[in-house]
Amino acid sequence: MLRAEMCKSCACQPGSVPNGCLQTQLDFLKSVHEGTPFRCHAPMDGKMCAGWVRARAEVVANPLPRDVVTLLDKWEYTPPDAAEIGGE
Repeated sequence: MLRAEMCKSCACQPGSVPNGCLQTQLDFLKSVHEGTPFRCHAPMDGKMCAGWVRARAEVVANPLPRDVVTLLDKWEYTPPDAAEIGGE
């Protein structure tokens, strides 16, 4: 399932908090590079992020520079928040 448009708090939305967070941007870009679906976090309805789909299409058409790929290959995804994995 795909969202019809980007959420206001999307990691792809300029000026949003996730767009200004380095960890989120690296997680997002790594998922775009790898083709790993990036799901919406607000609302957490399981739909695929519309911004991710757009970014993935762009990366498929125009691959990332080698130095960016090298950085992303070394990047480990940020672990989920404790609340998301059954914590407090």
